[in-house]
Amino acid sequence: MDVQEARDQITTSPLAEEAMHFLAELWWVFIIICGLLVFKETIKSFVTSIMVLRSGTYEVDDVVILEGTPARIVRMGIWKTTFYVYRSVNGGKLFHSTRDVMNEELPQLHIEIPQQRMDQLVPDEYMGKPAGED
Repeated sequence: MDVQEARDQITTSPLAEEAMHFLAELWWVFIIICGLLVFKETIKSFVTSIMVLRSGTYEVDDVVILEGTPARIVRMGIWKTTFYVYRSVNGGKLFHSTRDVMNEELPQLHIEIPQQRMDQLVPDEYMGKPAGED
């Protein structure tokens, strides 16, 4: 038996024909899987960004402490968030710069959200009278 006869026998076997039929009908599944593997990081970044945006933890115009520096969120997009970072230089002159952070990096950053003072949040009728006032 030569190589040509062996090749013909393999390609005409019922198993080979069934495999060819299976691949012909599901070619689009293989293309989708290959596309997902190629764009895996982009898809992961997109899903993380959407989760950060939908969480509601951060909103535009929130004042935060970003890595120990006061900042304000000025823009939140699908891929990145822009902060105005406030800094003082030589003698306390205050200036700001912008810092763009990819949304997938936000969970790894140390971001604090300063809270309002508690006495401003609680209505007066729930606050006790100061000592000595009756």
